Amino acid sequence: MNEEIWMPINGYEGLYEVSSLGRVKALQKKTRYRIEGFNAVRAEKMIKPSMDASGYLHVRLTKDGVTKLSKVHRLVGECFLRT
Repeated sequence: MNEEIWMPINGYEGLYEVSSLGRVKALQKKTRYRIEGFNAVRAEKMIKPSMDASGYLHVRLTKDGVTKLSKVHRLVGECFLRT
């Protein structure tokens, strides 16, 4: 049986992780609401991938207000196929 292994995504450490089975999750995050002035914790959640016109799955990753589309198979390759 294949065990699912999670690794941080390069450039998004502490924000997102990808698994050996191709699943992507956003990690738990502390946020501060400007209007109310209190802190909250966003729970860890799985990200639902979308399919592009070529049939590849991709996810949107955000860091410092900048959103980037990343193909899931490339994320898995970058994290698990290091030599």
